[in-house]
Amino acid sequence: MLKVLLGLELYRLTNFLRDNGDKCRRFVGNNTSRNPSKLEYVRGVSDAY
Repeated sequence: MLKVLLGLELYRLTNFLRDNGDKCRRFVGNNTSRNPSKLEYVRGVSDAY
């Protein structure tokens, strides 16, 4: 159950970051070709800041 909640929070956070923040959009744009996993996405976002 905890994993599910954590996953949902992570998903909401990544969506929030994808909608806001130029850096995130740039990161997603660079990686759309190979479809990054959520974890890779979060790691890339934290690297961008």
